[in-house]
Amino acid sequence: MLADFFGAGEVVVAERAPSWNVAPGAEILAVAGTRAGRRLGIMRWGLVPSWSTGRDGAPRPTNARVESILDKAMFADALARRRCLVVVDGFYEWRRPLGGPKQPYLLDLADGSGDPFALAGIWDRNAGEVSCAVITAPADADLAWLHDRMPVRIDRHGWDAWLDPAHDDMDDLVALLESRVPSVPLRARPVGTRVNNARHDGPDLVEVLSGEIQPQLL
Repeated sequence: MLADFFGAGEVVVAERAPSWNVAPGAEILAVAGTRAGRRLGIMRWGLVPSWSTGRDGAPRPTNARVESILDKAMFADALARRRCLVVVDGFYEWRRPLGGPKQPYLLDLADGSGDPFALAGIWDRNAGEVSCAVITAPADADLAWLHDRMPVRIDRHGWDAWLDPAHDDMDDLVALLESRVPSVPLRARPVGTRVNNARHDGPDLVEVLSGEIQPQLL
C-alpha cells in the first residue's frame, strides 16, 4: 500500500483508479507532514494561494522553480509552512527533434522496479480545496538531452526533513532541494504520441516504443 510505502499514518482518500496521463488541474496523490504524522490524500495540481479571492481567474502554477522559489510570496510562504511529496511512479517529458514531431518520453526509476517515488511539492488551501505545485530544477546531466528542467525528486533519506512542519529554515530547505536533484536516478524511454492528448488514458500510453529514438546516457 502507498500509505505503508510512504509511512503515512493517516489516509484521507478512498481507493482510486490508476491514471496514466495526469494533466494540470487534475487531482493527484500527495503526502503532507502534520504535527500528528504523515497524511496521504489528494491535492489539485495547480497552486491557488489561500489569500486569493478570485479562484476561477486566479493563476494556478503547476511548477515552482527552485532558483526563484523565495522570490514569490505564494511559493515562499508555502515552502516555509506547507510542503508535500507528490506521489508518482513516472512522468513524461517531451523532446522535439530537428525536423520532426514532438516526441514523448516516459521517465521512471532507472532500476526498472516500477516502484513509486516522490516529487518535491508545496501546497495551500483555498475555499476548502487543497492544491499544490511541483518544484523543478535544472535537469540531471544525463537527461539534459531530453529537457532542460526536471521535477525535484526527494529520496527516502530526505522525507523526514522535507515533511517536518517545524522545519522552517528557508536556506536549509532550498539547500535540501538543490542537493536532492540527482538522488533518485531515472531512465527515459520513448512512448507513443497518444499521451500528447490529455483526454487519452490507459496502460497503452506507457508502452515503450521499440528501438531508441535518442541515445540513452544512463
